[in-house]
Amino acid sequence: MKNSEDIREFGIRRENEERRDGGCGVVFDPENQKYAVGRDITDGRLRLFGGGVDEAEDIEGGVLREITEESGLHDFLHVEKIAEALCHFYSRAKDKNRLAHATCFLWRNMKISLLLGQRRKR
Repeated sequence: MKNSEDIREFGIRRENEERRDGGCGVVFDPENQKYAVGRDITDGRLRLFGGGVDEAEDIEGGVLREITEESGLHDFLHVEKIAEALCHFYSRAKDKNRLAHATCFLWRNMKISLLLGQRRKR
C-alpha cells in the first residue's frame, strides 16, 4: 500500500467509522475496444464492478471475485493497478459510517463482446 499521504481522500470524515477495504475493476476488451460496466439495480445508473474485500483475500483477488460475481466474466489476461483512494462514506445497507482504502484495477478480457452479444439475443 502506498504511503497514506500519497493517496487522495474523498468524502466527509464521520465519527465511529468502520474500516472496510475494497476496490473496483475497469474491465476492457482490447481487441474490440469495449468496456464492461454494470447497471445499478436500484436506480439504473452505470457503475464499475467491485465491492468489499474479505479478510482472507488480498485486494486483487477480492476485486477479481467481485467482478466475476457481478458480471459473469472470467479468464482475465492482464491486470494493473490504476488508482487508490481513501473513501469516507455512509453505508445505507449496513447503517454504518465506513472508511475504505479503495484500489482500482484495469482488467483485460477478450470475451466481453461475445458475452454482450449473447445477452442481447435473449
